[in-house]
Amino acid sequence: MRKIAQHTGNGADLASNEESNTMNKTQEANRLRVRRYRSKNQRIDYVPAPDVLEMIVHHLKAELDNCKAGVIDVLIRSGHEAMSGNAEKDKVQNAN
Repeated sequence: MRKIAQHTGNGADLASNEESNTMNKTQEANRLRVRRYRSKNQRIDYVPAPDVLEMIVHHLKAELDNCKAGVIDVLIRSGHEAMSGNAEKDKVQNAN
């Protein structure tokens, strides 16, 4: 049920009530998005080593992604591609 702000004469109460409603809708939408994501994706309890955390924070500040999990995903994919590419090069070199 919607609350009606008591009017103080300057409209500030009404504005803050509207901002609060907008925040509540945004927070609820975020909760639903996270719930859907977690229902489809396995969660891993991970505590990075201090030097790795520094790397994650560095890339987070550089806006590689907008969250730590996203930065970790990008770094792992990049590392995987580099390692897989090197493994393929080794196979080709060893075959010759």
